[in-house]
Amino acid sequence: MEPSRSQSACSVHTPETTQEAAAASSYFWAPPPLKSSDFYFYIGGGIVNVLLPCGLGAIGLGLLLQRKLLLYAGLLQLLLTFVCVGVICSIVYGVSLILAAAAAPAAAAAAADGAAEEPQQDPEAQQQQDELQQQQQQQMEQVQQQQTHESLQRNPSEDPNHFIEFEAQQQQQQQQQQQRADLCIHPSQDFIQ
Repeated sequence: MEPSRSQSACSVHTPETTQEAAAASSYFWAPPPLKSSDFYFYIGGGIVNVLLPCGLGAIGLGLLLQRKLLLYAGLLQLLLTFVCVGVICSIVYGVSLILAAAAAPAAAAAAADGAAEEPQQDPEAQQQQDELQQQQQQQMEQVQQQQTHESLQRNPSEDPNHFIEFEAQQQQQQQQQQQRADLCIHPSQDFIQ
């Protein structure tokens, strides 16, 4: 299967946990906005972060949007301000907030284009896909039947028909054992001569 453009393009709506994992290596790149209404907040927070380079824009944005990653990034910038590195970090983060806000509409448009292209599959490709699904379903049914048959062979008590055959087989074995025992006790005339 060929990945669609929506899968290869940046996603606008990304869960906070995956953003935290992706941004764990750097708190200095802003995650994309989750909603389109966050666009203006991101631009405002970015401008505040650039004009007041101590992480206030990121802290305010984190509190306003209830996003831990933004809040932690702002607090880290505030802490680094006391070491004189936080000013640079805050300016870089402010720019990244503005860039993330600017990239969100483009990513949303790319996702919408990918979603619009997907339903327009030609009928031949759809038919091939349906046939492939039917083949896979048949193979799954065959495997399931084979596994059931093997299971019944291993454990005959599960199948009532097999149980009857099993009883008959056991009776036959008991008769053979009885005949052997009788031969040991009463040897035949052929054996004695």
